[in-house]
Amino acid sequence: DPHSLDRLLHRGVKALLGPQARPTLYLVEGQCLYDARTGLGNAPAGLVGGTFLSGTTQNAADALHHAWHDAAFDADDPVRLCVPLLVRGVPLGVLAIGRPDPAAPFTPTEQQLMETLALPLAVCLSQFRLLHSAHWEQRRAALAHEWALALATAGS
Repeated sequence: DPHSLDRLLHRGVKALLGPQARPTLYLVEGQCLYDARTGLGNAPAGLVGGTFLSGTTQNAADALHHAWHDAAFDADDPVRLCVPLLVRGVPLGVLAIGRPDPAAPFTPTEQQLMETLALPLAVCLSQFRLLHSAHWEQRRAALAHEWALALATAGS
């Protein structure tokens, strides 16, 4: 599930980029992006929203002054790397990583590493959604069948 994936991602990103890295997994739900850890969501805005809407990675060494920065949505980290989670061009979310030290921007190698990590992460999210959707479709069909039987029994 996304919460378990977020916890695993949190540990993995910190192991790869160091303990100061602050990863956040944002997932699409309807017209909102929500934080997988807190469940809080908003319409896409800021660097995270810009990454989601453009489908391109944003590596902001001065995130607080970036043209897309939105104090209500973006973290207060002065350094921010936002990577879109795409499957066949469809955005499923954004992996956002912040750093509190303005003297420690993300290197091209770190950016490439996170973009590489985003590929299987997006596929994993896509598979989870497909399985979750199939489960609910089966449950709805079973409930509809139960109701049909109950109505048929009540009518006789």
